[in-house]
Amino acid sequence: MYKTSNGDQVPTCSHYFDDQSGAEWLDFLFPLLIVCINELIKFMVTEAIEAVRLTTKSEQAMYTMLTVFVAQFFNTALMLLLQRNSLSVEWYEKSGDTIVETMYLQAYVPIVEFFSSYMVIRFIRMIDRGFSSDINKTRLPSMDLYLQVHSGPNFDVEGQYSNMLL
Repeated sequence: MYKTSNGDQVPTCSHYFDDQSGAEWLDFLFPLLIVCINELIKFMVTEAIEAVRLTTKSEQAMYTMLTVFVAQFFNTALMLLLQRNSLSVEWYEKSGDTIVETMYLQAYVPIVEFFSSYMVIRFIRMIDRGFSSDINKTRLPSMDLYLQVHSGPNFDVEGQYSNMLL
């Protein structure tokens, strides 16, 4: 606020700066939104193709990889177009940052997925042992249940390939 020559209180450009900081937060969160939607697409497409029950595992992997890649590619492109709908020089200058930030985030998603699933598996194993440090101790009554808990998770090859293509 500042005083004019006649003594009136007039707001300075504070509303402009408030809008500017909100836009910066939106620009910061937009790549994260793209990556989250891409992960949701990967999950939904993988579940849908598994429900189709194709005849071979390699056929299922191929369809999953291609479908996830195409869906994520178009999602990323459409989200960037929706963010700024005019294809001008300014669009390329501002969207370039968003594309690079999305690429960085998308590169770290497999690492985060690995460590989060690893921590969940470790926690389930600790519950099975009764939080004991003895790795031979178990509460599970059958070998099948023991193998389900103590073997590693299935590796999502087709999901990782589609992420590499993106």
